[in-house]
Amino acid sequence: MAPVGRLIVLRSAAKHELVEAMALVILLAMIAPVIGPFLGGVIVTWLDWRWLFWVNAPLCLLALALISRFLPATAGDRSVRLDKTGSALTGLGFTCLVYGLVALGEVGHSPGQVGVAVAAGVLLIIGYRIHAGRVRAPVLSLSLLKLYSFRASLFSGSVFRIAVGGLPFLLPVTLQKGYGYSPLYAGMVVLIPAAGGLSMKFFSTRLLRKLGYRNGLALHGLLAGICLALAGLLHPQDAVIIYVLALFGFGWARSLQMNAFGTLAYADVEKPYLPSATSFFLSIQNLTNALGVALAALLLRLFSHLARGNTLESLFWTYLLLALLALASAVMCLRMPASVGGSLLASKTKK
Repeated sequence: MAPVGRLIVLRSAAKHELVEAMALVILLAMIAPVIGPFLGGVIVTWLDWRWLFWVNAPLCLLALALISRFLPATAGDRSVRLDKTGSALTGLGFTCLVYGLVALGEVGHSPGQVGVAVAAGVLLIIGYRIHAGRVRAPVLSLSLLKLYSFRASLFSGSVFRIAVGGLPFLLPVTLQKGYGYSPLYAGMVVLIPAAGGLSMKFFSTRLLRKLGYRNGLALHGLLAGICLALAGLLHPQDAVIIYVLALFGFGWARSLQMNAFGTLAYADVEKPYLPSATSFFLSIQNLTNALGVALAALLLRLFSHLARGNTLESLFWTYLLLALLALASAVMCLRMPASVGGSLLASKTKK
């Protein structure tokens, strides 16, 4: 559903409106995983754990009702045939990769299982690469990588998402296992980055127009890295104000980064290629988000072993390495040309 929803926005909004339109779409996608632990804490504290699954039924019914009410019916382009082989290769390939990467950070999976899953995923993606060069309309057009803005957003954004993608997993573990807080209390603390992300929505367009994509991404990548390091270094009870500000600042920075990367990718994409660009970008986004969780879990296991079970020390080193990865993304953004994404930041009057 995510590619379809984003494609509707991309086709409906003019380029100078894209930053503001995508800010709302990306904000909701970012807040949902952060609010999840809080709602999960409420459910397991006051209700039966089975409600963690049952609660999705009314939400799906509400989504269907809203789609029927507000989304107009449109005819598809029947001249373009679905690339069934490409869909199968990419679907199975990404599934194997995600499974292997997530299993890498979990206990109970043998190295053989992980290796087979990752190897199968890589071979299927290589198979798709060969297939894509032989068909007229591949499901994921690799020619999009020739566009600098798409390529830069994809690679720099992937590094950033890997760095920050594990925080919805890591922060509840820190608060519950590291500091002994209850699931409900930990869920409330996890809302702080969501508040930072929500507040950024009102400033993202103005900040990007003021700073430009290159400087805006580099500056907020730096801020995200610093806030991640502080979240791992500080104890909530010893420096509560700084800890809250670090989590709020992280949510603020992550919100702008996701909005900027998510719009920069489409700066130079022509309308006929929007469906393929959307599928391509979101496939890599989901893969790197899963890799972020897997990397956080893997680092936590590794440092827990090296620290001889010292939870707080292992958490500190995990946060620190992820912060360095976020800083690496900021350096990558700083190497972008100053004019990158300029077509998205032009005012309406100039259009």
